[in-house]
Amino acid sequence: MSVSGILLKPAIASGLTFAKRSHDLVPLRFGNQPEARSILLEGILNRAQKPLPKTTWDVVDQYRFLGTILVCSLFANLAHLASRLIPWFKRLQNKLESWAIFQSSSTASIQKLASTRLREEIGEERYFTTPQGNKIHYWYVPAKGDKPTVLYAHGNFGNMNHREYIIDQFTKAGYGFMIFDPRGYGNSTGQSSEEGMYEDYEAASRHLEKRHRIPLANQIAAGESLGGGIVTHVAQTRKFKAVILCATFTSIPDVFRHLKSRFSLLGWFLPSEDKVQQQFRSLDKIANIKSPLVFIHGDFDDVVPMSMTRRLFQEARQTPLKCYITVRGAEHCVNAFPFDQLIPRLGAFIQKVDALKTANRTTDSAR
Repeated sequence: MSVSGILLKPAIASGLTFAKRSHDLVPLRFGNQPEARSILLEGILNRAQKPLPKTTWDVVDQYRFLGTILVCSLFANLAHLASRLIPWFKRLQNKLESWAIFQSSSTASIQKLASTRLREEIGEERYFTTPQGNKIHYWYVPAKGDKPTVLYAHGNFGNMNHREYIIDQFTKAGYGFMIFDPRGYGNSTGQSSEEGMYEDYEAASRHLEKRHRIPLANQIAAGESLGGGIVTHVAQTRKFKAVILCATFTSIPDVFRHLKSRFSLLGWFLPSEDKVQQQFRSLDKIANIKSPLVFIHGDFDDVVPMSMTRRLFQEARQTPLKCYITVRGAEHCVNAFPFDQLIPRLGAFIQKVDALKTANRTTDSAR
């Protein structure tokens, strides 16, 4: 069997399984814990029986990045061996690793959006400048009424256009929404890197404050996969209204270790964990977050296993409120999560956050 056949066979098989399985939000266990007051919403939500949202990111696209990881990792390992003889190959190795992790596609454009409503509400292509001088391309939809604004960090694959369904669902519910392509993606300038993406997200949050007058206390930091690692880092020092982590991993080395065990072919090519330059060690940082936290993960995720998010949930000890949501039947493609059902649950969680804040103010004033 060809290499492409080996890669596509599990993708297509799991895609067929995914299409036949309905999505559920499993019952959530809410209760007090000694290390953090955790409130969980009770109940089961069944996904409505309707086709999955049509986007440019289909089931095969979800796994296509594995092929990129394989090819780039193969040449990165060859470059690592050659670097012992010629120092120039060390730079090539780092470049190939970046290509494996940061996989931008075509330039995002409002005109590519299928929704007329979104094209009108976003209105124009916007840019902000980071302290390092990079121009970052973003879209912004104002909130309706007193709803908070979601600041969204997308994953390592694609661009803003691939998240149209997510933008559509949040803005339909009245939330403000800001999404951007980090440096090295689409129209944004600069070269992708771990530290650079942290700087981009913090700059986006500050731009949301200064340009759009959205205070930090009314910003919801949200990230998917790699974006969740970015949000985790920034949320250590910026106290958002809430933090939402979708299909987020503990670290890049942990993901590589899992992929080696899950897809045996990759085990021959992926670099050893101690040689990975881009680490994104969320497990080392999650305990520093003091904002309310929501973790969302699909139980059929082959790329980032759900056990990683459970570890993050367990280590989140400083948050006053945390919630774990399992989406039954969902794989790593966050675009296929049932946000039409998730968003009302997130709204209920935000109400709990507001109630806790009010209770704390009342307690403080009584002292």
